[in-house]
Amino acid sequence: MTQTKPVSRLAFVDSLRALSALWVIAFDVWRFNQDPDLGFLTPLFRSGHLGVEVFMVLSGFCLFYPIAEKRLAPGHWREYFVRRARRILPPYYAAIAFAIALPFLVAPFFLALGLAYTPGAVPSAWQLIAHLTLVHNLFPATQAGINPSFWSLSLEAQFYAIFPLLALLILRFRWGGVFAILAFCLAFRFLAWQAVGPVNAVASQMALGSILGRLSIFTAGMVAAWLARNAWRPRLPGSADRLWMVALPMLVAAGFYWYFHPWGIWPLSDACMGLAIGGVIVRSAGVRTWLAAPWLVAIGEMSYSFYLVNRPTCFYVNYAVTRLVPGNAAVHTGVTLVVGVALSLLLAAAFYRWVERPFMVRRPKAPAPTPVAV
Repeated sequence: MTQTKPVSRLAFVDSLRALSALWVIAFDVWRFNQDPDLGFLTPLFRSGHLGVEVFMVLSGFCLFYPIAEKRLAPGHWREYFVRRARRILPPYYAAIAFAIALPFLVAPFFLALGLAYTPGAVPSAWQLIAHLTLVHNLFPATQAGINPSFWSLSLEAQFYAIFPLLALLILRFRWGGVFAILAFCLAFRFLAWQAVGPVNAVASQMALGSILGRLSIFTAGMVAAWLARNAWRPRLPGSADRLWMVALPMLVAAGFYWYFHPWGIWPLSDACMGLAIGGVIVRSAGVRTWLAAPWLVAIGEMSYSFYLVNRPTCFYVNYAVTRLVPGNAAVHTGVTLVVGVALSLLLAAAFYRWVERPFMVRRPKAPAPTPVAV
């Protein structure tokens, strides 16, 4: 039997980021073309926005993994907030400027191609303030403004803000802290549902636009980090591992069912998807799998830049494709994905090199070993 080789725990995380970003943009392009029938691929495209769920689990995992079994040093949380702000805000603000400027930059090219195109109005002061302060996901008027994909970034930023409280609860009370967080999330969801009814825009906004209703999916990543940090998987007996492989598709199917239920029962969906994604993370930690493919890892390393630029880029590519390429909506979806994703990756690589990477926190290199005389 071939022995699995150890691999960086973050390699498969980067790959999951890459796959999630590609899944989300597949959904966006599908929606740009009015939800065409793509045959057996339709469910994959239709559910692509669930890639955001994967990002939420990965965020909880990556934030909690370094401290899951450590005594925190004085000043840790102050340094944490400084690092998060430095890591997230400069690229995000640059991406806001990119999204606002892009329609004006592409207008001359469209005119040269004979396409009628007029850039829209510049975002209002309220749109800018809400986006710059990362609260735009809380208001229906701003949630989809500037770049609709940014709603998830504001949600993640709010997770970063309350992460110290969640971490302290789990570090102090272990499973008791986990169950307390989940109970609070379910109680909030239930009270919101009771207050405004199951099929109501306000209820949807409170459930999807607020961190209080999404705590379970983020906490699933923290639990996965805790288990992976304790090398939980290697102690699994073979029968339990096989049982997990059977349970995984069942959890995903249940998560999809509750998410797309007419009432949108997201607490159950988050619980199922969180368990499924967290389980994949724990099972992949420390072993070499196809998720360590170099090309996936490379995209994953710049996935933040890719996520920041891909939607507006693909939107304008799709605008040109639908007017210049003959064929139906399915053809336009395919062409836009090929051209748009390739162009987005090129832009993301430049964005990563010149905008994101300079603000990344780098660990100091280990000193070279001193030669020993013999």
